[in-house]
Amino acid sequence: MRKKVNLKNLIVVVLIIYACCIFVNQKIAMIRINKEIAAAKQELSKSKDTNQTLQDKVDMTKTDMHKEKLAREDNFIKPCETPVVSSK
Repeated sequence: MRKKVNLKNLIVVVLIIYACCIFVNQKIAMIRINKEIAAAKQELSKSKDTNQTLQDKVDMTKTDMHKEKLAREDNFIKPCETPVVSSK
């Protein structure tokens, strides 16, 4: 004896398959988004490190010691110093 496929059962099966497809697509989208978030966090971390390095350099250039070093590289001397010139 063959069982008749009734329209109600067919609709239920189609809806279950459709719901499973939606679930799988959402799971794939979540995995992709989580990977993008991880990559963005890594890029943010690198940017923060670079920013901190640059901020340290800016802070260093504001010190008197750095200004004096630059002045000495340009052969400037303090008023109380005697210049020493070496001949090569």
